[in-house]
Amino acid sequence: MKKPNFFFIGAPKCGTTAMANWLQEHPRIFMTQRRKEPMFFDNDIFNPDRMSLKQYESLFRKADDDHLVVGEASTSYLRSLEAVQNILEYSPSARFLVAVRNPVEMAPSVHAQLMYTQHETIADFEEAWQAQEDRVQGKRLPSNSRNDPASLMYADVCRLGEQLERLLGQVSRDRVMVVFMDDMKADSRRVYLDILDFLGVPDDGRSDFPSANVRKRVKLPVLGKMLAYALQYKRLLGLQGVKTGAFLKLHAWNEVPMARTEPDEQFRKELIDCFEEDILLLGELTGRDVSGWLR
Repeated sequence: MKKPNFFFIGAPKCGTTAMANWLQEHPRIFMTQRRKEPMFFDNDIFNPDRMSLKQYESLFRKADDDHLVVGEASTSYLRSLEAVQNILEYSPSARFLVAVRNPVEMAPSVHAQLMYTQHETIADFEEAWQAQEDRVQGKRLPSNSRNDPASLMYADVCRLGEQLERLLGQVSRDRVMVVFMDDMKADSRRVYLDILDFLGVPDDGRSDFPSANVRKRVKLPVLGKMLAYALQYKRLLGLQGVKTGAFLKLHAWNEVPMARTEPDEQFRKELIDCFEEDILLLGELTGRDVSGWLR
């Protein structure tokens, strides 16, 4: 078994699922398949399904000498205060990939994802945003989010400049690559080749770059909860990698695309004011002109 030496650590809703899928299909790269986001190293983030070291390392048992890079993708690691240090203790020479986007666009996308997974119960994003102060005090929390209220603190989750600064305080810049979602949309192949170059892996000629994890909602919340409970029981039984046709068909049937809704001018200004300092920090850390995000 090879130990992982590459970690795609975030951020959520920044194109990470699509990029992880692209890398997973490269013949010289091994990415975890049975569990897309192991969430093993973020001990400060609530995870009822946390694995033992033996279970975690079993995810990589099929990695062999043909794989130049062995990795995993857990988007919670970037916002975790402990994950990077834990990773470095486990894999001292690890390399890190980070995907970022405009937090003003990221925050409502994170909210939509939490609505889909039913960890959020306030359907209107502006109302959920205004509820953050109450939630810090333990109020207005969904019953299944009481152990991880931090996931509902959208302002904190989306402060990518602060999170990247913390990462760069622990890891040298030559071992960190930052990808902007804007670039991924504009020229996916160019971004893909840059990532392969960063990892030291040859081009496999990929020309198709499908998107993934697009914004969606559930038709029937009750069915969504039943499927979530079923998945949890599978994990408790050690069957998280087992995929049944009926299970997947029910999941697919219960999903429908979710239309994007833009915040009104006043609320958008509130979001920009909240993230302005962090946006400027991200631009400074990456050498990127992100002033357009403030307009």
